[in-house]
Amino acid sequence: RVERRVEKAKSALNVLSNEEKTLRDIEELDDQMFGLSGEDNNSEFYTKQEVLNLLDGAVESRDHKKIKIIEKFFKDGSITKSLLQSKAETVWINDWHPAYECTYAISIDREKKNVLLAFRGAYTRADWSHVLDCKVKATSNPIDEDYPDRSENIKLHSGIHRYIFRVRKDTNTTKYDEIATKLAYYCNLVGEGVRVTVTGHSLGAALTNIFSFYASTNNIFTQNGPIESVTFGGPLVGGYKFADAVRHQEDQGKLRIARFYCVRDGVPRLPIVLFSASKRGAKYFHNGINVKLPMIRKGMFKIIGQPLPDVAYSGKPKSKVLSWLNQLRSFYFFNLPLRFWLIGKMHSLVEHKDRLLLINKTKNYEKSPLVRFSLEELYNMRHDLKGEIEKLNKK
Repeated sequence: RVERRVEKAKSALNVLSNEEKTLRDIEELDDQMFGLSGEDNNSEFYTKQEVLNLLDGAVESRDHKKIKIIEKFFKDGSITKSLLQSKAETVWINDWHPAYECTYAISIDREKKNVLLAFRGAYTRADWSHVLDCKVKATSNPIDEDYPDRSENIKLHSGIHRYIFRVRKDTNTTKYDEIATKLAYYCNLVGEGVRVTVTGHSLGAALTNIFSFYASTNNIFTQNGPIESVTFGGPLVGGYKFADAVRHQEDQGKLRIARFYCVRDGVPRLPIVLFSASKRGAKYFHNGINVKLPMIRKGMFKIIGQPLPDVAYSGKPKSKVLSWLNQLRSFYFFNLPLRFWLIGKMHSLVEHKDRLLLINKTKNYEKSPLVRFSLEELYNMRHDLKGEIEKLNKK
């Protein structure tokens, strides 16, 4: 009996501990999401609940003038203010089976003629089981036309590929088919001149990479311009044959990729490979324009100044040896924070946001390629990106 009582007491303490942790997480997220501003003393006259009620009324009315007024209640950079400043509408959320299927949402911006597809990151046990299934799967190349070094098959991360291309027993279709059908419907709804953007964080970034590539072979999504893929903290998803195929789509003007990742975040170094090699050196390759977000310098290190993000293009490797050495340098355990308890923080979407917002407060921030150039302009000079940026900075 005593043992049972002790176990019950321990269980109760665990529940309380989890509740306290949850409350702390909610408070931290609340500041990022809600971010009440003190501008014009707006927040002094209304409680948070009253502001939320005003916000609900403005959103439900679909009246952009009311929404414009509500904007002033929130801090610059907060997620709520960013959402209020946008005229995008969330039109579809697929979360029927969030515990074991990939979850995604679609929004449209009729004014900007844009359809946005967003994938959720790793959250459930099923999500992580797919992330950790790191075997390489050979699958048929969806590009029909010929290009340099074209192969009939491309190699992809097995777990990620299975998550989006596994055939359902009831409908005999894949998750890719489902998403592409929905996306095509909303592209048609927005009308002439529509463009497609795909985004995601962590597992969502991996799904974004694969979906964007396959969708770029469909003229429905690329007839008015390339698919723009924007990812945050995504792992590696394909080998050199996949990288060749992606570069071909980029050269054809059908795909653009902006890949953001934080220094000391281990996830972009996954899957864990060290001595494995391929004909091009490394086993896996990243794609597109890579933006490396530096650590935020605090305390005495602020004196040195905050460095600007490094921007580079993932082109074809110059040599097999250099490619393999880069894989060695990028080994997962070599790129974790020294304070191991910060591993989760380094990967969080909030950390990516904080580092991006810091750019405008950095000395000589106007020289940052992220400030000076659009993704289209970066792609136009991608084959000698660093050289072009240096030339422009000297002017």
